[in-house]
Amino acid sequence: MMYMPGLLISVLMGHLCVKILGTRTESKQRMRNMSPEFDDPLRLFLGAALGLGLNGFITFFVHLVFGWHAAWAPVVVSLAVLGIVGTRTELKHKIRYMSPQFLPPHWPGLTLLAFIAVFIFFEANYYPLGGWDAWSCWNLKAKFIYLGGDHWNNMFDPVLWRSNTHYPLLLPCINVWFWDLSGQADPRVPMVNGIVFVLLTAGVLLFGLYNFSKQWLLPLAMTAAAFLLPFNITMGASQYSDVVLGLYLLCALVCLMADEFILAGIFLGLLSFTKTEGTVAAVILAGLMMLKKGKGKHLFLTAFVLSALPAILFTLFMAPRNEAFINGLTSMEKPSTLARLQAIAVYPFLELISAKWNGLWLLILGGLAAHWKDMIEGKLQILALFFALYLGALLAYYQVNTFFEINWWLQNTLNRILFALLPAVMFWLGLSLLQKN
Repeated sequence: MMYMPGLLISVLMGHLCVKILGTRTESKQRMRNMSPEFDDPLRLFLGAALGLGLNGFITFFVHLVFGWHAAWAPVVVSLAVLGIVGTRTELKHKIRYMSPQFLPPHWPGLTLLAFIAVFIFFEANYYPLGGWDAWSCWNLKAKFIYLGGDHWNNMFDPVLWRSNTHYPLLLPCINVWFWDLSGQADPRVPMVNGIVFVLLTAGVLLFGLYNFSKQWLLPLAMTAAAFLLPFNITMGASQYSDVVLGLYLLCALVCLMADEFILAGIFLGLLSFTKTEGTVAAVILAGLMMLKKGKGKHLFLTAFVLSALPAILFTLFMAPRNEAFINGLTSMEKPSTLARLQAIAVYPFLELISAKWNGLWLLILGGLAAHWKDMIEGKLQILALFFALYLGALLAYYQVNTFFEINWWLQNTLNRILFALLPAVMFWLGLSLLQKN
């Protein structure tokens, strides 16, 4: 399997892009805001996430927009991008490759990530084809793109509505890029990518918090709590797009808090192409960012719109209508009822105290209650507004769309939403605790 060369290409391409774009905001304004520059480990993890996202971006345009179905084409384009960013003359004195100074100060974090990797590796090998949505939705779409040729859009056939035909395609496109490199639809690629996405998310959370504090106790505790939970290990190995959503949302928030507006816009654009919930999250956060006072909004908006082009084109010209949608506000057969609203109001609390979370959300709620003033002050205010608006939008959708029986729907989807949000919530809570100290 030609996976490691592909991962190396992705990491190098993303890392160089982070180095180039990250230097744009290192100004007097940045220094006045006391925004820390990224450490090497955080830059590396952000770069790997960006590189994988760019591969999906390239695959979407090469295979689906331009109809260029040569298997080598997306890989060649990625190598061309790598060559362009790698030969920029100003990088000669800015790029610092891994040195002996990389490991000693960061060994506690790298040790925890290795520990997480062991658990997620064994879980992924126990379920090599992933969960239900992996083989019936995300990996199925990847096979349509890779094997379908000019008929790839048969994935939108209404008979396949259970595969969520209206969902965006970032995860399938990333998997297809690696299949293009290896020359076959190797089922190990989605499994390994799932492991990589989990480790990248854990790394961004761990080193993101460390980057703002320069101490290990809180970042290690919060990352271990989030990623060594048995339920989260199972979800992480599921090969679902919820893992990708959680990664790019977290990357965007880390960049926003560091005043890296271009990178934040890019990660939000990639987030919008993960799944419908990711599109909603990206639009809400981008809207809040544009309402915020201060510089950097134009750079942010430009980066966001350009990186969201796949989501925009897909939504406007490719995505079929949602076959699993009934507007309960107008439907006479399945109207939105008070009983449905009551279930939506009560079930989230039952989910939060569910044994599957081992009390983690109760601890988080306790932290929110104890530090709520710190969590809505200063730069953290935009995070508080985002989570409130995002959860409000999701609960409203549960009420409006009456296609599914509400108790069944909440039972099977709300835990995945919480799983995807958990790293971002932990980052928000961690920053508030650091700010308190």
